[in-house]
Amino acid sequence: MKFFGKSSQHTTALDRVKLYKDFYEFRKTVLHGFPANPTCIAFDKHHRLLAIGTKNGSLQIYGKLGVEFHYQFEDELEIVQIFFISRLGAVLCLCDDFSIHLLKIPSKSSHNDISKLYTNDFFVREDDNDHATIITSLALNGKENLLFIGLKNGDIRLLDIDDSLKLKDDIIRLDEILKSIPEEMKLKPGSVEVIEEQPGIDGKILIGYNRSLIALWDYQNNSIDNYFHIEQHLEHLSWNKNGSDFISCHNDGSYNIWSAKQEHHDCKNFKLPYGPFPCKAIKKIFWNSSSCGEYIVFNGGMPRASYSDKETVSIIHNVQKENSSANERNVVLDFTSKVVDFLPIFSAMENDDLKLQALIVLAVEEIVVIDLQASRLAAYCFDVKTDIYNRISESGDAESNVKYSPNIWPIDGGIAAISGSGLSINESHHLLITGHEDGTVRFWDASTKSLKYLYTIHTSKLFNVNEDDNILIENEDHDLSGDDEDQSEWPPFRKVGQFDPYSDDPRLAIRKLTFCSEQGILVIGGTAGQMIVFEFRDKAAEFSPNSIEIRIIDEKDSFVWKGHSCLPIRKSNIKLPSGFQPTSLVQIHPPAAVTALVISTCWQVVSIGTAHGFALFDYSKNLRLIVKSTLKPSNISSAMGGDALISRRKSFKKSLRESFRRLRRSRSQKSKRNIQKNQQSMAKIQETNSRLNKFPDLIEPIKPVERAIEVIAKTNEDMMSSMVRFFYFCSSPIINNQPCPSFWVGTNAGTLLIYVLINDKNASNATTRCWQLAKEVQLKHKAPIIFIRLIDSNGAPLFENIPSQLVDNEKPMPSRILICSEEQFKTFSLPNFKTINKFKLTAHEGARVRKIDIGKFYHKQNTNLSEYSLMFLTNLGDVNIFSSWSDFKRKYQHHFLKKEDIHGISSLVFTNTGEGFYLKSSSEYQRFSLSARRAGHLECHIKLEETETTVSNDTATNIISSNISIDDKNTSPISPAKNQNGVSSIDQNGTISAGSDPELTS
Repeated sequence: MKFFGKSSQHTTALDRVKLYKDFYEFRKTVLHGFPANPTCIAFDKHHRLLAIGTKNGSLQIYGKLGVEFHYQFEDELEIVQIFFISRLGAVLCLCDDFSIHLLKIPSKSSHNDISKLYTNDFFVREDDNDHATIITSLALNGKENLLFIGLKNGDIRLLDIDDSLKLKDDIIRLDEILKSIPEEMKLKPGSVEVIEEQPGIDGKILIGYNRSLIALWDYQNNSIDNYFHIEQHLEHLSWNKNGSDFISCHNDGSYNIWSAKQEHHDCKNFKLPYGPFPCKAIKKIFWNSSSCGEYIVFNGGMPRASYSDKETVSIIHNVQKENSSANERNVVLDFTSKVVDFLPIFSAMENDDLKLQALIVLAVEEIVVIDLQASRLAAYCFDVKTDIYNRISESGDAESNVKYSPNIWPIDGGIAAISGSGLSINESHHLLITGHEDGTVRFWDASTKSLKYLYTIHTSKLFNVNEDDNILIENEDHDLSGDDEDQSEWPPFRKVGQFDPYSDDPRLAIRKLTFCSEQGILVIGGTAGQMIVFEFRDKAAEFSPNSIEIRIIDEKDSFVWKGHSCLPIRKSNIKLPSGFQPTSLVQIHPPAAVTALVISTCWQVVSIGTAHGFALFDYSKNLRLIVKSTLKPSNISSAMGGDALISRRKSFKKSLRESFRRLRRSRSQKSKRNIQKNQQSMAKIQETNSRLNKFPDLIEPIKPVERAIEVIAKTNEDMMSSMVRFFYFCSSPIINNQPCPSFWVGTNAGTLLIYVLINDKNASNATTRCWQLAKEVQLKHKAPIIFIRLIDSNGAPLFENIPSQLVDNEKPMPSRILICSEEQFKTFSLPNFKTINKFKLTAHEGARVRKIDIGKFYHKQNTNLSEYSLMFLTNLGDVNIFSSWSDFKRKYQHHFLKKEDIHGISSLVFTNTGEGFYLKSSSEYQRFSLSARRAGHLECHIKLEETETTVSNDTATNIISSNISIDDKNTSPISPAKNQNGVSSIDQNGTISAGSDPELTS
């Protein structure tokens, strides 16, 4: 019977594990944001796809929204160059170890994985001095079956793409080319800088060497057609589409137009667009002529003395009008981060003439698409359409129509498919709000697997910061669309992009956000203790900034704040367009960063917490309801900020001296004889000193002993037990069995303060609402309280903001409260506050909780089956799922973050649907799912024509999952710009913590 009992228990455990698999499964779904450290870019004009390679070996391929592919190279090899092989539906990549890889993009809906087909390791070098294996340039022929590989020794090798990336025996040798050049021009041409196939003519390539030589070579007949001599170092070449002329750019900032059949071989028509003084090198140039005019686009070329720090792309447009001279228009796009590369995008016209449609510019921190068809240059932005957030969308569209082009997004290739129910569009719509270091707040539609930009709020307009920035903000910052007639500066710079490398004032940074989706009220908390309440208004208005001061620490407490000062309020009135408009502005003193922030629209209050205490504020009447300091006398020195956070330790000399003194002192206590000897020696020393005092010149001055300054290594959270960590509003039985509005406060020292509203029944007639402290609970283990939730018997979280008059007193009120600290989970009964159950995580496993929430999980096949569970992430990087209150049993565990990945752990957030986000890089969020139902396979592919050559996936050597994002067409899947600023974010139902690193919630 005993054995039978064990078998039964084992079978039950197996059944439980099998059941858990139907509810819980970890899967990475989609990657949001701009790729970190981009190195190269390519565009597939046939499939309309854009590829971006990064320094850590990540390849991102984007089409229309819903089409996104991802591939990660082993050993995180840097991707140097990318080519699309359109006829194969493949991508060719060169890595920094000179290995060449052919990757297959899925062409069937049943296969959504990028697969590696072939790899060529011939040029992977062991000797860095072997110039015959160092690749300096690549070029693809028009038929996409040959890859020209330029080498450092001047030779060119040919790679057969159709024959498993095998090298051909044919070699275009530099010696053969030099045989057809006169002796006086046979200088050392150097490495192959660029290779360009001549348009419309098969078998001829233009070879540009680093020094002195450009050759037009017929590789089919192994003969030279023409050669050109240059004095400057060559940077790049570009053919005009007619194939008869080409343009070269050089390291002195000049460019020259050549005819392929010209008889003279020297450079005679060079132009220095921003001379005559020395200029920076033009790194890349593009030339195109059509019925719409002539475009010359190049990167660099700025005067060294004045603009050597500028990162620019110049666009020179010449329009030849009938019966008039040519009209030249010059625009210099000024970027705030380094320009990596740029590419043109063409659109076909009725006469099969290619028309230049747009220009893609890839910078280190952002990607910008310039519309070249508009009468005035503008950056692309996609339309935002959503049913629930129409008012926000309309305000955002009004801004977009001024700043961005109305034309459709040109990167619109690929086909998006959906596998699994409820994965393309969520049943409920979600709003993502992000706060940034420069004081901006951005709204995004997170209802789908992609993010759509909606709206921006500039909080810096309320403060006296840089006036130039305020002027730009108020004028919508549309410098790019300015009229040419107003140009007074040369070169004519136009600011482009959204990335701002400098934050004028770090106090503007947004630290906390909370939003009520039902009433459209947004509350933000900043680094300098500022709290602003925004309400959505349909009409424009004028706002006069006037702050309400709340002093958490009494002046009588001899507290001196040594940190930063508050932000100065702007004195003049501000004209606000329709949208989110400020209604209340509160300044906390001392002006420490906001550490906790929650709004309760039911009782029209906002709670604000800092490292010194908290306040409860009635935003409808601008009244202070509660102001309480949580500081203790022992915390005052560490809470002052500034110099108070510095400790002093004794110098090594003094510490060593005192050690010897203690040693002598301990020995002297053992015998009286030693004491007498010491006294005699001391008497002799004193006698000697008295004699020396008569001759002060013989005495060397003794420097006073100083203590070396050492900054405390602890963080503010570990050092300050007074810091407020969590707020919570709910209707619960606190004083007796009758529910009443309650306000819960959790601190860093494990202290729980509970306030109740004592006159809620007559609140509508009362001039003020009185909140009274009902209970104060101290957790024995004194760990920081990071989560509080009222739950029912099934562990489901209850509605929080319910007025007591709406609660049915005849029905029994659930009397369980879940309180989680970084070390323990506890369930208490109310109102007597007795422990029902608890789990000591740190004591059992040595881990501490960093992020926690309750999620609802559905059975992956039966939607009628669901359960609530507790999700949390530990400092070790593993995510756990526990039962929410009954027994705290572990249901699921998965380790996916390194414990050294502090940014990823601190930025991770959960959603109430069992999903989550964490910071993969400074600009990318990885989205993942813990729900088996929401972990379905996302699919996207491209369509290959029947006449196109296909490559079998059977030869794939490495397969990874592709990431896609489903959304409306003509919308960009790429965020218009990366923002390096600190981000905080929330969902439509609650508040999420923020810090110096971005955070995300939906």
